[in-house]
Amino acid sequence: MLKPKTLTLFLSILLIVAVTCNVKAETGTRTYVYSFASLEVRIEYPFETYPNQSITINITTRALASLNVSYILLDLYTLHNLTREEILLHSISHISTPKLFSNNEWFNKTYKVFIPEYAINVLYGKLKLKWTLTGTVEKDTYERELTVIMSYLKSLELDRLRNENTMLKENLTNLNNKLTELNNTLTELRNNLTDIQHRYEGELSGTRSAIVVLAVVTVFFVATTAYLVLRRPKQVW
Repeated sequence: MLKPKTLTLFLSILLIVAVTCNVKAETGTRTYVYSFASLEVRIEYPFETYPNQSITINITTRALASLNVSYILLDLYTLHNLTREEILLHSISHISTPKLFSNNEWFNKTYKVFIPEYAINVLYGKLKLKWTLTGTVEKDTYERELTVIMSYLKSLELDRLRNENTMLKENLTNLNNKLTELNNTLTELRNNLTDIQHRYEGELSGTRSAIVVLAVVTVFFVATTAYLVLRRPKQVW
């Protein structure tokens, strides 16, 4: 069972994503977009992956006015399969020192990140931003820290069990079909046996009647013959 801290974390993630970002689902990838006060940050990442593999994360920063970006950092977190606690697995320093941007200027970089074997369920990031609008008199400075739901972490063992479960269901369906066929065959054999029994019972009844008649005739014949022999006149010598 997830601890209250972990549950609160997931609820916070869902709220932040719903309010502050625009996520576009694509084939195999997703794009997180944060845009505020003339700064736009896009993060592209795989929709799902497996632990013990490397993923590619692409970050693009674009200025919609003259900006001085102090930093753009992305810390990647996951849950540990033993403790179920969040754990920092990688930090990306997209911009670590102040960088000036002119209007419509952009900066893009791709990063390779290894997902450790202990990672489970989900990969999420904490995006830290600080920038200043330099084209205004006030030179307003903004700081943000956002939580981004990223890749869903699949399980090879779970996939294997699901495949085995699917195969077992198919085998069970085949066995049920064969059992139905055998039951139908057994019913047909029973019906045939019943027909044969009825037919031979009729024939046997007829045979018994014939035997009785034959026995009566035989007895009558023997009795008649004996009577005739006994009534025959004795020969006179």
